[in-house]
Amino acid sequence: MEYIKYEVGTEVVNTNVPLKKDGIYYLNGDENYYLVSSGNKKDLQNPFVEKGIIGIGWDKISLNDINILDENSLKDTIEEKYSFYKKNYSSEQSFKQYCSLTANKLLRFVREIKLGDIVVLKDRGSNCVYFGKIISDALDYSEDDLYVDDVVGICNKIRKVRWLKKIKKDDLATEIKLAFTSRHALSFIKQDKVKEAINREIFSYFYCGENLHIVFNIGFTNNISQDSFKEFLDLIYDLKQKCIEENNSENNFNIKTNVQSPGPVEYFGNPEIAKYIYEAVTSIVGIYCCYNMIKEKLKIKTPQKNDEEIDNGRFSEGN
Repeated sequence: MEYIKYEVGTEVVNTNVPLKKDGIYYLNGDENYYLVSSGNKKDLQNPFVEKGIIGIGWDKISLNDINILDENSLKDTIEEKYSFYKKNYSSEQSFKQYCSLTANKLLRFVREIKLGDIVVLKDRGSNCVYFGKIISDALDYSEDDLYVDDVVGICNKIRKVRWLKKIKKDDLATEIKLAFTSRHALSFIKQDKVKEAINREIFSYFYCGENLHIVFNIGFTNNISQDSFKEFLDLIYDLKQKCIEENNSENNFNIKTNVQSPGPVEYFGNPEIAKYIYEAVTSIVGIYCCYNMIKEKLKIKTPQKNDEEIDNGRFSEGN
């Protein structure tokens, strides 16, 4: 297993967060997924990306407060320290609800998010979305360069992130775009379809637990010919059968597809079969010639084992 590392000054910190297994991108399948908004009045997306972090404010509340106080005590502390903000609410109850929601966000950021969880970073003024893995526990942040607004103040609590992918909003799967309707600074993503779409946006050839996934993105923008699509499905089926016959592999291989011209066709299951198919469609001999003709017809983006953007792990520019 290849684990993610990061630098603190001259020191290299080894995390327990995997990036690859046997040279293939890896998710353990137990990750939680979070949508992070990088600011309201001021865009913090660029500094979050450049610094390799996500952060949260309400800087009158310390990391130690969140670690030692229970939910009710934390809510009471927020009500006390942010009492100046009460005048902006029509009732005492509305202000208390705001403080309760703030306590939930702070507790989620510090206590709920775990190493390896996936974050999706968006900003309303940006056309780019970033995907990353959490690689540290919550940390104090002493700099004053992550200002949000007069109430939230400065982000003084952060988590380090290994950014993996940058994608334009217009190119995102519909499931992910719909998740963006949430206005919360930190939202838990519950829907499996959204999480699966996020995985496909980041990787096209990856482990998720014991299953190996291989994603063919069909880029043809008009109606897909039934014959061409059947040719593709038959090719993958024949490769699966050959793998089973040659290697006595377990016939555990599944498909998910939502081809809307364009759209993905995702296979997953027995790693032996997925590896066999991947090697066949990326080889320059044998089956490749047949696959290449189908690829041209459907404008297929072939799965990639290595992605320079992911392996590099650094984004030299923001949105």
